[in-house]
Amino acid sequence: MKTVDINYISNYISYNFRDMENVYYYFDLTEFEIISIDELKSKYGFIDDMFSDKITLQYAYNIVPLATIDLDSEKRNYLHNLNNRKIDREIKSLDNDEFYIYFQKLWDTERAFLLKNWDEYEKRCCIKLAVEWCENYNIPYTKGDVYEHN
Repeated sequence: MKTVDINYISNYISYNFRDMENVYYYFDLTEFEIISIDELKSKYGFIDDMFSDKITLQYAYNIVPLATIDLDSEKRNYLHNLNNRKIDREIKSLDNDEFYIYFQKLWDTERAFLLKNWDEYEKRCCIKLAVEWCENYNIPYTKGDVYEHN
């Protein structure tokens, strides 16, 4: 039986942002591999309009969209979980563009230490999302020793 490695999936999810116009990565259920939108256009002659019809993609081509991560929400959750009232006040009313700038600027301030665990947090979010995505599509997966799903 074919399986997919959760780390393989989660690495691509980290580049599949929800704020992109289209999902950029898809998963070929026959070959058990990730395929980009450009590869699908080249391999199958797909046009942009075809990507909005997820049912046809799945049942006619055996291709499903890869999960997307909402990085803005995860960054907000990360900062909120720091339990820092000052940061909570600072980000409360920021729209996504303002928040993006705020988060980026944190790296260049004396408060950069607050982001020391961001990469780990993002990885855990992507792995969790990958597991949920695999379970949603009944895709058998291996998880190694990186993530234990409860």
